[in-house]
Amino acid sequence: MNPEETGTQMDLAELSRSRPGTYSALLNEILASPAETPSPLLASDDFRLPASATDWSIDQRFVDLEARLFKRQEKISETLSFMTRVLDTLSKSVHEKQQVTVTPPVKHFQSQLRPALPQPYDGSCASGKNFIHACQAYFRLRPDQFPDDQTKVQWAMTYMSQSRAQKWVTRVYDWEMLLANAGVNYFMDWNDFRASFRKEFFPLHAEAVATNALEGTAYFQGTRNMDDYLDEFRDLVSESGYTSPKTIVVKFR
Repeated sequence: MNPEETGTQMDLAELSRSRPGTYSALLNEILASPAETPSPLLASDDFRLPASATDWSIDQRFVDLEARLFKRQEKISETLSFMTRVLDTLSKSVHEKQQVTVTPPVKHFQSQLRPALPQPYDGSCASGKNFIHACQAYFRLRPDQFPDDQTKVQWAMTYMSQSRAQKWVTRVYDWEMLLANAGVNYFMDWNDFRASFRKEFFPLHAEAVATNALEGTAYFQGTRNMDDYLDEFRDLVSESGYTSPKTIVVKFR
């Protein structure tokens, strides 16, 4: 046996064992095929040896192939990284679309009712409660005309066009026209308007007056008919705030 040949084969065998599996396979293919016959593993352009490789030694061919394999692995890594970024972007886009809730179109209901409008209000304490009740009844029957509380407030004030009521509304508008109050509503909502209206136009101490009437000894039906007496009695009970049935029965006389 030729010692040089034996030494060369031993070096190549050891080199094959020291490389990864792919390198060993490439080396075995190279050793098993002539230099002028390309191995099936080297069919791609990335692993195609140059024409001058016929004069290369086994080690030179192996080093060249190892460098080409390393470049191929870099390309694969870059491709995988790019595909990962694309998939992340697509996943994020799909997730965002799933989070968006589709709001169905709002169907605006338009009532065909034509309720009676409130009577123009002059600021009389005797009719203040009736005016507020008339406004609230209209709101309930035609909610399609009042999208928010400020619309309700402005609408109610258009009917306060006489005497004390008109002066009160004028003071409200004067306050809103001040430069310091630009863009600010005098009343926060309908409840705020109603509370201010009650303080201004409802009878003072109505609860105390009603309570005194019911508690006094002079309140009787007298010569009034039953219907008139019941109506007045119910009004007094409502204004006094009585809720106990026993107390109400006792006061009925």
